Amino acid sequence: MCSCPSRYDDGGYSGGSTDRPDLQRLLDDIRSRKLDVIVVYKVDRLTRSLADFAKLVELFDAHGVSFVSVTQQFLRVNYRLPF
Repeated sequence: MCSCPSRYDDGGYSGGSTDRPDLQRLLDDIRSRKLDVIVVYKVDRLTRSLADFAKLVELFDAHGVSFVSVTQQFLRVNYRLPF
C-alpha cells in the first residue's frame, strides 16, 4: 500500500538554505514520526549544502526514515525494528 500524506514544495525559495517553510514542515513531520520514506526528484531539491544534507541524513536515521532520489542512484533504507 502506498500513501503520500503530504507534498512538500518550497517553490521560490533557494535550496541553499534550510530556512524554508515546507522543509521545516517536513522536518516536523519526521520528528513526529508521520513519515517513513522521503522521495525526491534530485538530492539538490532537498538541499544544495553537503553539510545540511549530512545533518538531514542523521535526522532521517534517528527517526527510521528512508530516503530515495528518483533520478540519481541514491537509496538509503532504514528499518524500524519491532523491539
